[in-house]
Parts: sequence; structure tokens; C-alpha cells
Amino acid sequence: MRDACVRLAASLLGYTILATPALAATNVASLAHGALITGPVNCSGSRGKPPVAIDGETRAYGRSWGYMWGYLNTPLVVRFRERVSINVVDMLLLDVDGRDYGYVIETSTEDGRWLPAVNRASARDKSWQTHRFTSRTTRSLRVTFTRTSVQARSYHVVEIAAYSLPKGVTETPLRRAWERPRFPIPPTDTQLLGAESVLRQLQDPDRVGQVRRLKPGAQARWDTDGDGVPDMLITREQAGVVVAVDDNGDMSATTEEADGTDDCLVIDLKGDGTLDRAVDYMDWDSSGFADTMVQTYVSGSPWGSRALVLIRDLDERGPKRLWHLTPQYGYSQGGCQWHCDFGGDGYFVMFGWNATTAGWEGRWENPFCFYDPDGDGFPEETVRVSGTGGRLRSVRYGINADNDAPTDQDYDYDMSVTVLGAVVPPRNEFTRFRLRSGSYTGDYLKWERTRQVVRELAWKRALLVWDEDDRNVAPSRGSSERWEGVLNAAYRGFPQEGGPHCGTANKRYELDGDFSGRMKLYYWPADQRLHLVGAEQGTMVVDYDRDGETDLTVEYHDRDGDGFFDAREIICQRLNYRRSANGGPSLSKAIHAPMPLDFSVFSAPWKDALSETLAAQEEVLSAIARVSGRTEIPNGPMAYFRTVTRREFPGANAMRKSPEARRYYQDLEVELALASLLKGDTPRPLEAAFTGTVTRARRFVDGGCLREAAALLRGARLPGATHEPHPFRPVFPGNAFAMLGRKITAGWESGIIAYRAYWGKIDVFGKVTAEPRLALFDAPGVDYHRELKSGMDVLHVGKTSGLGGLNIWHSGQRLPAQWGRADDATVPIEHDVRRAGPEAAEVLMLTRGWDTPCGRLDIVRRLTIASGQRHTEDNLEISCTGTKALEFGPGITRLGDGQHLTSAGKGYVATWGDQEIGAGPVGLGVVFDPTLCRRIETTPDEFLVHLTAQGPKITTQLLLAGAWARAGHITRAEDWFAYMKGLAATRSER
Repeated sequence: MRDACVRLAASLLGYTILATPALAATNVASLAHGALITGPVNCSGSRGKPPVAIDGETRAYGRSWGYMWGYLNTPLVVRFRERVSINVVDMLLLDVDGRDYGYVIETSTEDGRWLPAVNRASARDKSWQTHRFTSRTTRSLRVTFTRTSVQARSYHVVEIAAYSLPKGVTETPLRRAWERPRFPIPPTDTQLLGAESVLRQLQDPDRVGQVRRLKPGAQARWDTDGDGVPDMLITREQAGVVVAVDDNGDMSATTEEADGTDDCLVIDLKGDGTLDRAVDYMDWDSSGFADTMVQTYVSGSPWGSRALVLIRDLDERGPKRLWHLTPQYGYSQGGCQWHCDFGGDGYFVMFGWNATTAGWEGRWENPFCFYDPDGDGFPEETVRVSGTGGRLRSVRYGINADNDAPTDQDYDYDMSVTVLGAVVPPRNEFTRFRLRSGSYTGDYLKWERTRQVVRELAWKRALLVWDEDDRNVAPSRGSSERWEGVLNAAYRGFPQEGGPHCGTANKRYELDGDFSGRMKLYYWPADQRLHLVGAEQGTMVVDYDRDGETDLTVEYHDRDGDGFFDAREIICQRLNYRRSANGGPSLSKAIHAPMPLDFSVFSAPWKDALSETLAAQEEVLSAIARVSGRTEIPNGPMAYFRTVTRREFPGANAMRKSPEARRYYQDLEVELALASLLKGDTPRPLEAAFTGTVTRARRFVDGGCLREAAALLRGARLPGATHEPHPFRPVFPGNAFAMLGRKITAGWESGIIAYRAYWGKIDVFGKVTAEPRLALFDAPGVDYHRELKSGMDVLHVGKTSGLGGLNIWHSGQRLPAQWGRADDATVPIEHDVRRAGPEAAEVLMLTRGWDTPCGRLDIVRRLTIASGQRHTEDNLEISCTGTKALEFGPGITRLGDGQHLTSAGKGYVATWGDQEIGAGPVGLGVVFDPTLCRRIETTPDEFLVHLTAQGPKITTQLLLAGAWARAGHITRAEDWFAYMKGLAATRSER
């Protein structure tokens, strides 16, 4: 089979395979043969390893590992173990993108001179290069790089080799080793790409000939299933071939490019018969837009020879969709990142191939999540998880604290907390994704649970970085706010995590060295800022005029070790003074109200506090101006803030528009203006009698009582009573939540009740607490069929539909869109979480490609619940082929000998009873569109609602509701029936 594949791929390219002479030559430029290399150094991902350019490895390399590099003025020199005879030099130049090089190869003579062997000084050589020259005896080989397409003027060598080969031998041993895995297509690579259908077509000689005859830019269309409609589009590009596989049947004879909705692109980058990568687009929710993208690389990826990236867009809001790719159908950080969708609700996960386990293993970003709690399409939270498989080593949790609406920016993160350690979350917190090949990715944290899980783990230490001047920009693109969060520099033993870092100037760092604060925040009125609970120390470095010189430093201290700052030390390099600020008249401590690291909890009060601080600072500055005789310190913070030009500082306009930046500069102006006033460095010298008043006013400023300080400076006499700063009141959000689980399959809940979907059925959990409890029900060892302190599973579904399981009817025969048991997967059912709370939660229940006597059906159920809501809104879409009218409807379990109330005319079914499973009385109900209802069928075990609607696309809404008497909200049948009647009336008014 392997030989057949070789012949097939060779014929595709018009090659003839000849017998190759046996190779016995030795690579004398290898570590194994005692060679040494000087000049270039190992790249960052290969630090600590022997020189990788002479290790004989030609496959394991990527954008940051597996090669050596140097600048053009640094030659590469290989010194052999002894004098040797050579006539061939091989070089594998880094080929992860289109970079090219020029160079000269020389060999040493006995008298120390260098003898030219190969002159490629003006060339644009890429990838593998083999050079043959007149045989000579030498002790050293030198490669001097003369040009490069890389902006940094550097070169990158994966491997270099030297041989003495007989005449007529054209293939070197090392190149043969490099090409062996690449040509022909290894079956395992084809399977990883999910490209078996493409390979089958390339086994047809007619298809092969058609591709061979295509000129660059030309296309061919293939109908591979014989239905008369093409389902593969083949495009010959300049260097390679792209096969677009249509997965949703919307390709036509005139299609010129894949629509990127449900399509897979399979790419042969070099036209050498090797399938290098695939890009699979999926439309999970049948919205008409792709919401899932899988990039699979089996060679030449930025992250190693075999890598996979899963990208999910869970909301399809905002200005971008999924990831932007290079012309080579890959990702390049510099060229792609600003065009990718790193916002809204969504995530991506990166995987590497583990040859030992023969599976995709989560690595690097594992996952990288984005959250949009306010639904504006822009991210307010981002969580980057880093680890391998199920073992995590770091997390960076970034938040747009003041939720300033972007104008020309997609991101505006104000702070991040980075944590380090070696932790393993519980197994039930992970999920996997099924690939087009039929295999699954490795485990990664569930998007909907990632924020909560990382906050609950036992990390070793934590570092907060706050972007005080509201300028978290990328060094390579100085006008663009970073999408990754705020990346820390190294700080007092805490290493840099990720890069490039945000710097230290005009940033605030706080270190919790033992993780005693558990990633929580608190508000300190003394400086009107949010701080990291448990931080023993902190530093704010000020360079307000951005001249590279520190103007002022603030050191934060927790003197009594209780986890809250109680003192600040201010070192002013600009005015040459040092002082302690230990709180104000009644404020030596913080407000001890730790808050979770949660945008929804502190963003609104933080924005309110920011506005109050700005107004109060302006009062203080106005009062100081009245006393000092000047409105601003010459060359001071506010003078710079108001007058700096874009030529002097490119971010000047953005700075002046930012309330955060203004607050920062006004804060500095107050500090320096009061210091100048007390030193007498003002146009109007301070009267001696007024010095005490100014000193007292500064103590009020130190304590956060800014308006009192302004009043004192204006001459008001303040009573000796306690003075309090502006209050900070966290907002604890709603309790809606949704998750996928190993036991519950898919669940969603409000503060009142919880539901779960499994096998197409819907179950009910009663709750006696408002906090989310699905994760507890899903935890290993928890039996949710027994009553717990927080609730239990209150419905025995059995073989019924539960609460709203769907049924289809054909000629009177019932076709449940459900499974009868766990191993009965006759109906294709999948689940996905689209919103995870806290104000609302949404789960998708998907049935796609279900072949029935009615035709093929696609069913999408969007199950949504709000935080304070009992019922679930079930927005149902059914796409059907082969029938004009479809009979369908929900079923609902009969609760034993309880009481029941149904009305086809008003559109509801309600039941109340005790199934005698230990849960006590329970209520179930479903509301539907009465204009679609044909009848309500009653069986011994359930009620079946028969609805009829016209295809091919049907949309309607169901309302599903449950109640548990022990929860205390609804305790009697008459109350339940009244609730259901009201719910039906509400639906009819919509």
C-alpha cells in the first residue's frame, strides 16, 4: 500500500521513480561524528539542548524550536573532529513561512585561509538546499549569510550536513530522511487531517491527470457522490493545490471559492503530493455563519510538525469572525493577530501530537477563553490557561475593569492577575471536541467553567498588574490595545509569563507570594484603587512624561500581615522627597470586603468610583490653585497631559480621552502640588499659619477624603467627626449558569431551578439555594438522586420524554427524537453551551442529519433561562427535506396519580404529583403555540402534544417549566396550575 501511495503521489506531479543507489556516506558535520558548531545559538524553544543544527533531526522544528539562529554578521562555522574530505553540503533553512536567504559556503585550508565552495550571495534560497562542489580536504566549514528577508536581519538553520558522495548519487542521506515522512502522504497524517475522501479521489488516475493539467489559478469541480452536484473544488495555486470539501451541500457548478460555512480546505502547500494542513469550518447552530474552525497541521506549522488549533465563536457578535489566515492557510502572529476574533464569547485551544499516546494533547494555550458578560460583542474578560494535558502551570485572568466602550479598538484590558503553580483540576471540569476524522481532541477546561475553576484551584503565587495610564499596547503595533490581557514583566522573583510584557512604567504590580488571597480583590479608600487580597508588597512606578526617567515611586506594604495594604511609601525622584502615607483621619485600613475576580461584581462600582474620584480630584486641584497662585505645576503631570503632541507621544489623543489616564495624572498632580506648596515652591508662598491646614488636607487626601481636603484648602472649618470616603458597593450578579458535564451531559439553571438535557430528554433538578449548583451535581461521587443540602434530581424520566423531549410522527407512527438508553445512539444528538451566565444561560441541543421516513431532519433547540426565571425558553428550529408538512411536538412525563391540567386551545399542559422517588411533590409544564396544535394525546406515562407546521423550515417557541415543593416557592397544585396559566397567557401576548 505504501509503495502504491508513493507511485500515486509521484504520478500526480509527473515524476518517474528511479532506483536509488545505496547510501553509505557519513555526515561528518554531526554531533554523532564529533563535530562542533560556533556562531549561531539555539532558538528559545531549544535552549538547554545540544546544538540542534547538527543533531541529525530534520522533522521536529517550528517557529520557536528546532533551529539555530544568528545575525548576518555572525558566520556559522562547523569544525570537524579531524580533517575530512567533502564534496556535498546540505542545509535545511527554517521554512515555517516564506523567508529566504543568501549566503556563501567556504572550507578552511591548512594555512588558515578560507576557500570558496558555493556562492549564493544574491540568491533567495528557501527550505532544503543541497550543494555539490569539487572534492576537497578540510578541517572546518563556514557559512556566511549575506542577505535575508527577515526584518531583524537574522538567519535560521534547522540542520547542516557535509558528505563525500560518489558521482551519480543525487540524494543525500539526511535529505532522504527528511523527505521520507513527507512523500508519500503517511496514512496517519491523512487520518489526522480528516482527508480520507480527498485521498480516495487522488487514487483515480483520471482525477490525477486532471490536477496535473491545471495551470495556476485554474479550477476543477468533482462530484464524488454521484448526485449531479459537485462537492469538491480543486484550485491550483502558484506553489500548491487546495481542495475544498463541501460538507453542507451548497456547492454548485459555478462555485469559485468555498463559502467557509460547512467546508473543509485540504492544502498541499508545495504541490509535492503531500497534504500539509487542513482548515475545517463548521456551522454548529445552523445560523448560516461558521462558528467553529479547526486548523490541523501535519508539517510546517508555527507550533511544531503536528499541531491542531480549535477555535469556537459562541456568540457570533462583534466585528470579526474566527481567525484570519495567511495566504498559505496558516496562522502568523504578526500578520494575523489583529484580524482574528479574540473577543465576544468564545475560545481557542492548541494541541500538539503526542506520539506516545497517539492522540492530540492540549499544550500552550489550553484553553484561551474570552467572555462578553454585557453582550456588546466585545470582550470584558479573558482567561489564558497554560499547561500540558490536564496539568496546568499558569493562568492569566484579564479584565476590562471600567468597561469603557471601544471606539476604534476591539480590546481595552485594564488589569490582569497571573497565577503560577502545578495544579490538576477535577476530571469532570474537562471536555473534548470531536474532529472530522472521528477522533477527539485531548481534554481541555470547559469554557463555561474556566473562570470559576481557575479561581478555586490551589495555586502557589499570584501577581496583579494594573495598567494605570490605560495604555496596554503591543510594542510592535503601538496604537493597538493588547488582546491577550495585561502581560507582566518579571517582578521580585515572579517571572515574566508570556510576552512581550507591558513594562513597569505607569503600571502597578502587587505580589501575593503564598496565594493566601485566592485571586480576590478589595477596594482601599485610602488611594481609591482595587488591590489584590493577600499581596504582601506592591509597586507603582511613575514616568508620566515618558522620558525613561522615573518621576515617582509608590511602595505598598501590609505591615500587620492580614492580607490588606495599610501603608504606602512615596519616593518622589522629581522633587527629591520621601514620605509615608498611612491612611487618613479615620482610615488606616482597607474596607475588608474581598470580591471575586469577576467583571460583573466590581465593574459598575469601579466605574462609579472612578467618576467620583475624578470630580473630587478636580475640587482639590482647584483649591490648591487658589492657595498657590497657579493652576498647574510647570512641566508637571497635568501640563504634560494637556499639551503633549501626537508627534511627541503617539497615544496623546487616546490618553486625553481616557478617564482612567486622566485620573492617574490628576492623582500625580495632587501629590506633587501639595508637596510643592509645603516646600514653598509656588508663586504665592504659603503663610506659616496655613501650613498646618495644608498638612491636614494632605492627610485627608492620603485617606481618600478628597472633598474634605478641598474644603479645608478653601478655608472651611471641618468638625472633628469621622470622615468617610465615597462608598464602594460591589454588585453580585445573577445566578444563571450552564455547563456540559460527564454525568449531567448538558445543564442550565437559574437561581430558582435547574434543568439538564440527555439523550434528547430533559430532566429537572430542584434547588433550595440560589447559587449555581450544576457543577456540584456533576461532581464525582455525588449522588444527585438523593436529597442534598442544596437540592436533588426531582424527576424520574425513565422511558418518557421528561420535560419537553421532542417527538416526530409519520403516518401515525411516533419517532422519538430521543434515545431509549445510553448505548442507543440512533438519533444524532449533540450539545453545546452558548452562554454561561450570570444574567442568562443558553444550551444548544442539536440533531443534524437524522434520516427519518419524513426525510432528513436538522433540529436546533436553543434552551435559554434568565437568572431570576423559572421557565426555559425553547426556541425550536426544524429543517426538513422530503415533506411539506411535519407533525411534531413535545412530550411531558405524567406524575403518577397526581393532578393534571391541559388545554389545546390555550396552549399548555401542566401536571403535579409525587413519583415516590423521595423528592415529594413536583410540578411540570409545557407551553406551546395553540395555533399549531392538532391534539394532546394522553398515555399512561406521558402527555404528547401534536403540532403541525409547514416546512422546509419550521420555527416555534416552547416554554418548559418545573417546580419542587420542598424549595418553598410553589407548594400546591392549584398554585402550580395558576403559574402555568399565567405563563401561557404571557406567551400569547408576545
